[in-house]
Amino acid sequence: MYQYEDPPEVQSPEQRSVVFASLACLVTSLFSIWPNEFPPEYCAKTGSPFWIRMTIPILVSFVILYRGGLWTTWPKLRRAASLALIAGLIVVGELVFFFCTGITAILALAKICQVRDWN
Repeated sequence: MYQYEDPPEVQSPEQRSVVFASLACLVTSLFSIWPNEFPPEYCAKTGSPFWIRMTIPILVSFVILYRGGLWTTWPKLRRAASLALIAGLIVVGELVFFFCTGITAILALAKICQVRDWN
């Protein structure tokens, strides 16, 4: 390792902004999905609470990525479109994580119930 190189455990500012955006998206979606404050008849009629709840994490991660300094030399429209795509991919990856975690929990509970004799 040369004298002017950073050690390998140090992340670049771009990597830190992506990691921070991912964690902020996770926390935001947990807090926006957890409480069910909309009445069921409103949800069935409009369907908007789902879109509101999924838009908030995307906006939070987009703002963090935009302020994080990724691709500052690119034109504004191209940069915004790229960061919006990355923010959407972060949310999709988070939903896949939630789905896999839920399936794993269901399978683990099924295995526990199968092992115990409930009779």
